[in-house]
Amino acid sequence: MLSKPTTFILGAGASCDFQFPTGDGLQDRIMGHLQLGTNARQFSSEKMWKALIPLFQGNGWSQRAGVLAGAARRISKGMPIAASIDNFLHTHQGDEDVVLMGKIAIALSIIEAEADSPLAIKGQADQRVHPLTTEHYRKSWYHPFMRMLTMGTQSNDPHALCRNLRFVVFNYDRCLELVLLHTLQGYYGLNADDAQAVFADIEIIHPYGSIGKLTSSQGGGVPFGYQHADILDVASGIKTFTESVDEQIVSQARAAVEQADTLVFLGFGFLPQNMDLLRPRETPQALRVHATTFGVSASDRFVIHEQLRHFVKAPNSIGRFEFVTTTSSHDSLIDVDNGVCRELIENHRMRLAA
Repeated sequence: MLSKPTTFILGAGASCDFQFPTGDGLQDRIMGHLQLGTNARQFSSEKMWKALIPLFQGNGWSQRAGVLAGAARRISKGMPIAASIDNFLHTHQGDEDVVLMGKIAIALSIIEAEADSPLAIKGQADQRVHPLTTEHYRKSWYHPFMRMLTMGTQSNDPHALCRNLRFVVFNYDRCLELVLLHTLQGYYGLNADDAQAVFADIEIIHPYGSIGKLTSSQGGGVPFGYQHADILDVASGIKTFTESVDEQIVSQARAAVEQADTLVFLGFGFLPQNMDLLRPRETPQALRVHATTFGVSASDRFVIHEQLRHFVKAPNSIGRFEFVTTTSSHDSLIDVDNGVCRELIENHRMRLAA
């Protein structure tokens, strides 16, 4: 249980524990769905072709297919140079066909990754393994994280898990949502409806959208890893950098940052667009910032450290390029951790819960 307002900011690296692709791995999946065929169907990916069929109505379907194939070709040509698919779509925001094809390829890739992940429940009903009992879950950062959130709570007050807790999630997948719902049901013994009611109290902000809400007992939404979903509808929930500049969403994300006593960046890439979206416009309240920077050079870690000074209440108490230790008497603390997400949670669990 968290005693102080804490906001967790999740990037692509936060889903790696469940075998979600990032960087080049995600690019490869996306480009696989954009690969062109040699027949009239234009695309070699059966899933891509099925997703596009609703767009091919009337006598002009062949021409429309050719236009979208051209957009796919442009993405495939430029993607190897791009920092990410999001950056590429931002650059080509004026090309509606490129943006459409990019979003569809992202939607297909993320749904596919959910289905392939250890969180997906597979097999016959009597042989299914609960995702929170798997070895992958026990080795993930969610394991110590959920232990921290549930510690000290009572079964008659499961809402205690939600107090002082906010998330800003830059991922399109629903790993966080699925784990939270399973935790509420498994730990507190709640049925699906009651778990949904508690879950609704947790503020989860997706600045760039997601592939949809998880299916609830009330209907609607997209089941985790459901590969027969309406992909065009799923893709419509994905936003580019430009489209994400929705004042309400941006205000919510910044408020989650500005009003937190503690900020925790997990698997976050610190891209300029994302940092600008989050950077406080009002005086922040955070006294501590923790961030994972696994695989980042020492030089770039210094840059990240300096960027994070804008997120704390008393940045002047932290020397330039100084990594403040957990034993420091400074008013503010910036911990740029070069480990993975699980290590950060385990190493600072008592501090985060205090």
